[in-house]
Amino acid sequence: MGKKWGNNDHFLKEKNSFAYTGRRGILSLLFLVGILISVTGCGVKDPVANVMVVSDIHYISPRINDNGEMFQSLINERDGRAMLYIEEITDSFVDEVIENKPEALIVTGDLTFNGAIESHEDLAEKFARIEENGIDVLVLPGNHDVYSGNAARFMGESFERVESPDTGRFIELYKDYGYSEALEKDENSASYIYEVNDSLRVLMLDFNTYDAYSDISKDTLEWTEKVLKQAKKDGVYVLACGHQNILTHHKLFMFGYVIARTDELTKIFEKYGVKVFLSGHLHTQHYATKGKVTEILTSALPLYPNHYGKLNFFDGVMDYEAVGTKIDAPGYEEYAIESFERMSNPTKLSLKESSLTKEEQKRVADFFTFTNFCYYSGDMVSYSKSTERDEIKELWDKSGLGYRPYLELIEEDSGKDFKHLRVKLK
Repeated sequence: MGKKWGNNDHFLKEKNSFAYTGRRGILSLLFLVGILISVTGCGVKDPVANVMVVSDIHYISPRINDNGEMFQSLINERDGRAMLYIEEITDSFVDEVIENKPEALIVTGDLTFNGAIESHEDLAEKFARIEENGIDVLVLPGNHDVYSGNAARFMGESFERVESPDTGRFIELYKDYGYSEALEKDENSASYIYEVNDSLRVLMLDFNTYDAYSDISKDTLEWTEKVLKQAKKDGVYVLACGHQNILTHHKLFMFGYVIARTDELTKIFEKYGVKVFLSGHLHTQHYATKGKVTEILTSALPLYPNHYGKLNFFDGVMDYEAVGTKIDAPGYEEYAIESFERMSNPTKLSLKESSLTKEEQKRVADFFTFTNFCYYSGDMVSYSKSTERDEIKELWDKSGLGYRPYLELIEEDSGKDFKHLRVKLK
């Protein structure tokens, strides 16, 4: 590739395989780290199922985007997503879902880039190909999908506003992807509960209604307790999902990321034996546990290395594994890495104003990019093995830059593998 992130460039060379995501120069696999979270069952039989999860696809239809100057200037300011290849990324992902043949694909919100109706329509057509292969697709809205004031068509150097759906229109657009076959739907939101098989139900919770944006309403909380009570009575395990987070994953990212009524919701989960919650929104590959509830974040699909999650329920446990999508499009990997590196551009500009030498500036900037990559891709094991950490921290302090609280919080996760998790279900 010719790209060097200090002495850490080997990390970018992950190579894809069935059981593990990677590119060239694959690091040794720490398969299914023994992180076991004890839970108790109350008359609920062990679920047996194989499902996949994806989050934050941020698809934008080519009908409203020419990848011109306006669109490129916009995405160059964003968080490293490889948006110029969103068509190839999405199609490659759909191919892998069909190849893996799960019982269901769960999509935890932010299906679209800016909520445009055209993007929803075209993405729904891609999901149809998955359904045609006997795989259930279950969707819910994210904050980018409904009531969006940013929905736009991009043409060369200009843009124009286009329509974005409300909750009702969203449900209609995706009626074939969870809603029409739901066991029960919440009349106050786009939430529903779906039966994958006779041992597993999926609770899809909408945190993006007009009246309860980035939260869950009291009415939907009551509905949630009702359907969970019924599932427990029926002896069926429930996997819960949403877009925004219910637990804190990074103390600097709470407002707008963690829903307000998280304590009320997690108490209901604990009462009815819901142990796992799937979400996204932060674009990082991460998990956290509070009490008896574990939340797993799957990183954004367009963000290199393009993760999705595989969940296997068997023998009273659930195994989660983050897998990288294989994308063979010419020039993709180079562009994806360059897009990710742009996340560090503000840091590079600030370093130029510091007292560090040009060589020191490059080392600090490369390490910052490496750190972000480890954190966003969930491989804090590689971060812990870096031989430059202490020296770079000294240079960072010398530079007088901010971000130290951000880096210190990331340091707390050093040595952890967030791409693999086993949860005991009883």
